[in-house]
Amino acid sequence: MGKIILLAFGACTASLTLASDIHVGSGSSIQAAIDVAVGGDRVLIAAGTYVERLDLRGKAIELICTDGPTATIIDANYAGVALRMISGEGAGTVLRSLTTTGGSGGFGPGGVVTNGTPLLEDCIIRNNVGRLGGGVHGDATLVRCRIENNTSSLSHGGGIAVHSSAAVTIDRCVIADNLASGSLGGAQAGGVWATSATTITRLVAGGAKGSTVSWNRGARAGTGRCSSRSTVPQPKLRE
Repeated sequence: MGKIILLAFGACTASLTLASDIHVGSGSSIQAAIDVAVGGDRVLIAAGTYVERLDLRGKAIELICTDGPTATIIDANYAGVALRMISGEGAGTVLRSLTTTGGSGGFGPGGVVTNGTPLLEDCIIRNNVGRLGGGVHGDATLVRCRIENNTSSLSHGGGIAVHSSAAVTIDRCVIADNLASGSLGGAQAGGVWATSATTITRLVAGGAKGSTVSWNRGARAGTGRCSSRSTVPQPKLRE
């Protein structure tokens, strides 16, 4: 945990918490490290496959895989949502260089679900199954991530489903080979699902600073880079 230093000024005593690095080796529990971490801490994860589901519990901490995403895998083993950030996590919550796979949602998303604005950087989110947003559901900022081979089995957003009023960033990502396969509402947007109230920044098909969105499939519509319901305007896209 964070180190506590007591500072005495006359009759007053103040406490200062210093951020710490918490190391997790193969065979240990990442969730156990999250549980003891305090704001500002870094959880440094060694290479390996960790069969567990994670909840960041609203903490402004960093999860960093020191050997890169292909070497470090969070596998939920289809026992539930792989990674939850549903307690208002903001920009101080960072996930860097990890793979999330094997997530499965009941009625909701399967891979990564958020209701705040955490940062996912250099991550791979693949082979998750949900019913609304197979790979990612929510408002996360995604930078240089791969969202691939995820399935929404009931409704929209095989790769990503964005909250309706969100302003999100999808920056230099690859969103590929995702599927929206269900029948509810037409199962649109194999790649990215959003509504006309959504603003998406830097979702650009190709280009050095854009994202590549390809080979995503929807049961009826929206197989391309971004789709909303056919009866309302497209989401607002900004560079």
